[in-house]
Amino acid sequence: MTTPPWLSFLFALALGLLQGPTLRAQCLPLERLDQGVAAGRVTADSLSALLPAEGWTIHRGDTPYWTYVAPGQIALDSEQGDAWVGLRRSNKQGYYDLVYKTTHRECINQLRAELRRRGKLKAEFINCVQCEGERLVGKDYTVTIFTQKSGYATKRTAYPYVLVIRRTVAGASNLAPEVSSQVIAKP
Repeated sequence: MTTPPWLSFLFALALGLLQGPTLRAQCLPLERLDQGVAAGRVTADSLSALLPAEGWTIHRGDTPYWTYVAPGQIALDSEQGDAWVGLRRSNKQGYYDLVYKTTHRECINQLRAELRRRGKLKAEFINCVQCEGERLVGKDYTVTIFTQKSGYATKRTAYPYVLVIRRTVAGASNLAPEVSSQVIAKP
């Protein structure tokens, strides 16, 4: 017995509607990320204020990070969430980059589309062995997007879609700046 096409369509539609709110909750809109980058400083406290409280959990330590877990699930470590946001020390060691990892391509595609709508962003393709990369260079920051190529150790990578925001320094002439938001010294 075969399933009628209309029934398959209704099932897929219902599944999409049920999954939609969960997927949207872990996807970060560009306006939220912009607020942190535009402030000139991205710190654990400022990033906590930008993330919606529901579903996002902060993991404090030397390098704080946040994980998103769908309602009703529990993540014991950083590799078990549906999405991950963290601050990573930049090459200069006195600055942070914002790193966003997710299991859903739609979240990265949404951010990429929002960035392209803004226009005037120079796109540079990045070559890597196991991924496809693209760097979008704007006036105040660069956004680097990595997508794992299919067939390359997919089961070993918890987050196949990664986005890195790196703030540029005023007056820098480097097209791919190496610094982002300043780290606030601990007392």
